[in-house]
Order: sequence, then C-alpha cells, then structure tokens
Amino acid sequence: MMDINKLLKTMTLKEKIGQLNLVSYKEEILKTVERGEVGAVLNVRDHMVAERLQKAALASPKKIPLLLAEDVIHGFKTIFPVPLGEACSFNPELMENSSRYAMLEAREAGINWIYAPMLDLTNDPRWGRIMETGGEDPFLNSIMAERKVRGTQTEDSGRITAACAKHYLGYGAVEAGLDYATSDFSETRMRNYYLPPFQAAVSAGVMSVMTAFTTYNDLPVTMSSHLIKNVLRNESGFGGLVVSDWQAIRHLVNFGVAEDEKEAGLLAFTAGIDMDMNAKIYGRHLEELVRENPALLDLIDESVLRVLEMKAKMGLFKNPFGIKNPSCFKEKIREAARKTAEEAIVLFKNEGILPLSKDSKILVTGPFVEDKNIHLGAWSAAGHPDDVVSIREGLSKNFPNAEFHATKLEFDASDLDAIREKAQGKDCVVLALGEPRHLSGENNCRTKLDLPHNQEALVSEVKKLGLPIVAIVSAGRPLLISGIHEKANVLLWNFHLGSEAGNALASVLAGDANPSAKTTVTFPKESGQIPIYYNRYPYGRPDIVHYADGDMEPLYPFGFGLSYSEFKYHDFACRLEGSKLMVELEVENMSDVDGKEVVQVYLLPDLIRKLVPRKKLIACKKIFLKARSKQRLVFEIPLDLEDYRRGITIMVGPSSIHGRSKYISLN
Repeated sequence: MMDINKLLKTMTLKEKIGQLNLVSYKEEILKTVERGEVGAVLNVRDHMVAERLQKAALASPKKIPLLLAEDVIHGFKTIFPVPLGEACSFNPELMENSSRYAMLEAREAGINWIYAPMLDLTNDPRWGRIMETGGEDPFLNSIMAERKVRGTQTEDSGRITAACAKHYLGYGAVEAGLDYATSDFSETRMRNYYLPPFQAAVSAGVMSVMTAFTTYNDLPVTMSSHLIKNVLRNESGFGGLVVSDWQAIRHLVNFGVAEDEKEAGLLAFTAGIDMDMNAKIYGRHLEELVRENPALLDLIDESVLRVLEMKAKMGLFKNPFGIKNPSCFKEKIREAARKTAEEAIVLFKNEGILPLSKDSKILVTGPFVEDKNIHLGAWSAAGHPDDVVSIREGLSKNFPNAEFHATKLEFDASDLDAIREKAQGKDCVVLALGEPRHLSGENNCRTKLDLPHNQEALVSEVKKLGLPIVAIVSAGRPLLISGIHEKANVLLWNFHLGSEAGNALASVLAGDANPSAKTTVTFPKESGQIPIYYNRYPYGRPDIVHYADGDMEPLYPFGFGLSYSEFKYHDFACRLEGSKLMVELEVENMSDVDGKEVVQVYLLPDLIRKLVPRKKLIACKKIFLKARSKQRLVFEIPLDLEDYRRGITIMVGPSSIHGRSKYISLN
C-alpha cells in the first residue's frame, strides 16, 4: 500500500489544501487538477471525462488520484426503487444487492465515491427528500444502513468504491417539512432516533460521512464540533472522511453566524469538516488562515491524511480508472431491479379482485399509463425514461385482452368519452395514478399532499361506470388518499419503482409475484395529522386527546401491507435471559398461494423512568412460506432495559397495530 505519511511530508500547503477541495465538474478545472489543487470532483457521469480527469491528476506533481463522486441514490443508469420504496421490502439482501449493482454500474463510468446511503429519518411527508429515506423507524433504517454500506463498499477487482452516509444529523427534522429550514430536537431524540442509523453505518465500515444543511442546538451542523468531533468521532468511533454538503460552508454566512467566507471556513474546518463541497472556501482562505494561526497546519495534516488513507484503501493509487462490466451485467442488473421493484409494491386494499386472470378483459387508463418518466423518481442519476418499462408495456405482455387509454394530466370530456366507450364489456378498470417525480426530491416540498391535477375527480368518474377499480398509485411520498381508498376496490401503492416498474406491477397484478411489502411510513388521513408516526411518545391525557374535526388514527399504519397469502401466528412465547429477549413463534401460511411475510416484533413500555416511544420495532424478519406450510422462528434480541421500571409488553405480528402480545415482568 502507498506510504501515505511519506507522501504527506512531500506535499506543499497548497497541495494539501487541494486534497480538501471538492468541486463540481467543468472542463476548465483540468488545469487546476494538473496543478494538484483539487482532491475530488462530483457530477461526472461519462467514463471519458472521468478518464481525462484521472489522467490530469496523475500528471500532477504528486500524482494523487481523484475521488470522483456522484449521488447514486437508487441506481446509476439502471434505476431501482427509491429508498423509501426499497425499505418497504423489509429485505436486507435486496438492499445490499441493489447497492452493489448500482456501484458496479457507476464504477464503469469512473465513479468511485457514492453519496449514499441517505440515513435521515422523518415523519413529515411534506418534505420532498422523504423519498430518499428508509422511513420513520431507526431500527429498520439501521439495518438498511449496514447493508447498503456493505453493498456499495464490496471489494471487487482490487477496488473499493467508498460509500458516504448522509446527512449527518437530523435533516429529516426540518421545520414544516421545508428543505434548508432549521431543525430543533433534544439530545435524547438525537441519540435514540436520528443517530442509530449512522452508528450502524460506522460499524459497517463506512468510509465517509456527509454533514447536513440543518441545525442542532442553535448551531448549523456544519460548525457543530459537538456532533462531529464528540458524537461522531469520539463516541461512535468514526475515523474516516467528513465532507460538507453542497456549498454548506457558505451557508454559515447566510445563517448569520459567520461574518464572511473566511470566518465560515475557519468555523467549519475547526469543527471537523475535512472537505469543502464546491463552496471553494478552503481553497481561497485556508492558506491565509494558516498564516494567521499556524496551529491549523496540524489539523490540515490530519484531514489530508484521512483523504489519502481513503484513496489508498479504495485502491485508487493502483488503478483509478473505471472498470468495465461483463457482457451479462445488463441482464443481471435489470433482473435485480425487477425483483426489488416487485418486493417494493404495497397492497393496501384488495376486495378479492387481485390477482387478475391473464385473460381478463381490462381497461387500463389514467395519466400515467404510458408515462415512463414518473417511475424514475427523484435523484435518478444517469437514468433515462427510454430505459424504463411503462405500465402499458408491462401489462400488454401479461394481459392480451387489455385495452389502453392514456388520459391527459388534466383529463377532459374527450378522455371520459373514450373511457366510457372502451370500458364496455370489461371486467375491471385499472387506473394508473400518481405524483410526477419532479414533485419530490430535494427542494420539492409540498403544502398539499393530494394527488396532483384532477386525478381524484377521474376516480370519481370511473366509479360511475360500476366496474371494479384497481388503483395503482406511484409517488415519492405518502399522499392523502382516503378518497381513493374509499372508491377503489384495490389500492396498489408504490414509491417510484425505477426502470422495471411496468414489469413489476404487471407481475403483481397477474399473481406471478405475490405482494409482500409493508409501508415504512405512516399514512395520514388528513394533513392536520402531520407529523403522524407509530413510535411517538405517550400522551399525558390519553383519555381526552383528540382532534375536534377528525380522528387520531392513520389511514395505514407503519408496517402494514397485504398479501395474496393468508398468514397466522401460533405458539408465541417470550422470555428474558439476562439482557437478551428470546422470542419464539410459529408462522403458518393458511392459503394455497406461496408468499413472503414480514414478521415484526415490537416492545411496548409499562412503568418507565423517562419517556420512551409507546411502541418500537426491535426485530423483524422476512420469510418465505410455501402454500399450507409452517415455519418456526426464534429471535434473540439484545435489550437495554434501564428506562423500564416494572415490565414490558412484547407484540409480534404483521404490522405495528396487529399482532399477539405477552407481558414480561421485570421484578
């Protein structure tokens, strides 16, 4: 391995600062790279450009290769379901597999640093970036963190692509679900809710962490030495690279805590930000700051060492160029995308309509019948609509008697006339509804969470036909869909499914794939319920707390999702063995359909020393059961019972509100 310490001693101050300089790609940066004044570049998606950049870096005085970064959130060219959808699969193997495939596809283009996984938790669907999250539960997000880090950082051909856990910390707590707003939460909530997924990523060996735009304890996270140095490095044991978010160091001036860019750079750097993402403040001001305060040079050496160590571990000093995938790769990654999409589809309602017989006479209509763009979702990197399987394309291969009519986004009288005519003699109507992908993602927060345009009116009009309605809804966040729930006979939900959307949805409709996903976010009935989430604290007056104009219950609770199979839970037993909880049960598939079930284990408090969630997920496992078969499950769950005084209730079941419970005394 490269002798990093020896290399460091030969570097000039300008070259050292260059390693802490991350810029967005433009053709004119090649000369700067050749001078050794750039350590990393982002927004490079072309292998020829990547090769030119690396050759420029190798022509620099110290021949240090570049980190080439990209937001590969849910795929590079082949797009997988958005993370919120993938999380609904409750399938850690799929999570790891999708990250590995996405990494290999991105690596072929020369990318070696991936800004994922996104580990922010949120319970506010107004926030556009909810689609990047794994939902509202820290336990599930911690599983996702570990597996996605492992998938991205799989060593292959002597190389490791670095993952970057983001956004540290509490980005999902932004006020009013508004990007770039401040966030305010307690130390307890920070440690028990927002921090665990990042600790799981650190334990999995994540090489880098990106800080958040937001605030904690009255300071922007970009200058919070408590969060970066105390909590992340000293307590959580992270020794890797910390990078700011996009121009976040400059935001310290906007927040009013720094007089100018120079002071902003000093505040961020001394707080523990190793690398400046595209604000270019370190490059402009660190030399002057060192002249004014020579002690900063030791901190610069520490930060540069972290950059160089990461590059060495990644194998970049041996080969920094893209690695071509074998000819069979495209077929394999498409298959992986399809399987992941199938397990990301949530069946919320089914009045005995699904699965459909393949010879069914169906009318498929709505604004997204032929639309491919919607399925890419936000943050789809180099994904292109032409590579997406539309709903029409997927269903036409499975249902030869299907007829199609794609309505306008705002349907009109001519659409209704066509629907009425084509609906004659049909067995049911499949409605392709949804939220366009440009309405979710960063800085795409919403005040209204209904289906956009006049889609709800379309459902009402189709209802008048008297045919069963199968509603397919594709979106980037939970929406207010009580009206759809009431009118449709089937509600098949998905968070944007990616390249194989049409094929996956067709497989589920036809019964070739049995839906097994469970929602990882609570769906509200009304916007006034937001934030609504299952793992909230108990209320002081539970007997009278209420809304004057609505109820407290969600439309769909966390962990809920139906199947074509019917599962029953038997012989549930639990006991404490020291600090370990032992849970045993039998799960039986009572139906004639093979299926997968997500077995969920929850802890409910009794008498407590301080407030804890009224219910929290402590274990889960997805199992496959053949028709009319059983499986015995045993969970060994480590528990910290310091905050519990008298006893705990353990619940096992298919969701956060359905299951069997047993009380365990702690006395």
